[in-house]
Amino acid sequence: MPNPRTRSPLPIDCTCPKASHEHGTIGAYKVDMCGCPQCRAAKQAYDNDYNHRRRGITPTIPSDQAKKHLDWLLASGTPHKVIAEQTGVSRATITKILNGRAPRIYRDVNSLILAATPAPAPPREGWVDATGARRRLQGLSVAGWSGAAVAAAAGLSQQHLRDVRTGRTKHVLTTTAEKITTATRVLLTREPPAGHATACVRATAQRQGWVSLYAYDDIDDPRETPNVTPLRGGGNADRAVVAAERIGDLSELIYAGVPVLQAITRTGFPTPKAAYEAARHQGRTDLVELLLPEVAAQGVRTRAAA
Repeated sequence: MPNPRTRSPLPIDCTCPKASHEHGTIGAYKVDMCGCPQCRAAKQAYDNDYNHRRRGITPTIPSDQAKKHLDWLLASGTPHKVIAEQTGVSRATITKILNGRAPRIYRDVNSLILAATPAPAPPREGWVDATGARRRLQGLSVAGWSGAAVAAAAGLSQQHLRDVRTGRTKHVLTTTAEKITTATRVLLTREPPAGHATACVRATAQRQGWVSLYAYDDIDDPRETPNVTPLRGGGNADRAVVAAERIGDLSELIYAGVPVLQAITRTGFPTPKAAYEAARHQGRTDLVELLLPEVAAQGVRTRAAA
């Protein structure tokens, strides 16, 4: 006859007249002699905690607070390596906490993690801020150049340029920035092919709020904001007033020595032809003569100035 107190590997339900021990607790393991995996795990956790207290080892606590702090550090741009160096906690432990594989951690580990502060990693050697590259790619889109055309001119993949253009890539290799700069200079000497595709590229750029290449004095300076006069709508009278103001601003910029294309962009005209037509309607024959070469250079047919 088997010993009635022999522990069974199968779940044994509680038969106590008063208590109701549940599986996965130390009571079910000790009193009911249950040896199911849940009760064995509870016994192991109980023994570990007992041994830690007896030997003076710091007890463990839930890792929820540490995980939230790690998520915040990563969202702030602090890499795993920097967190590990700050806290002295191994990258493996940090990964386990983030993945939920370490539901409990020691109190000292928790304190070390909570003391960590955001510290974004500086660009690696050979890397530069992608602000200038992003602005150039966006400016080329405003001009109507497709991603495929820019990729072919720069010798880079469309996906990589798309990530830079949309801001998903914060830093680029120095060689990549140089290729984008060179491609921009080359494409500015040409006209994008006329057609539906070019119109779609320009429409997308307008929806995204991207600005022309000529809207910056220093396109590589992240602190600089674009010099663009927004278009203002309204009735016909309002439009006439706005047009007169913009033509006056355009005249001041051009006669101050600002390049014609840059002056056109700063005053809010979408194309040289739009500026040309506005100057013609305002009777500014002097501006018409200055704008006509830019319009002709883009291959746009214009009417002779009255």
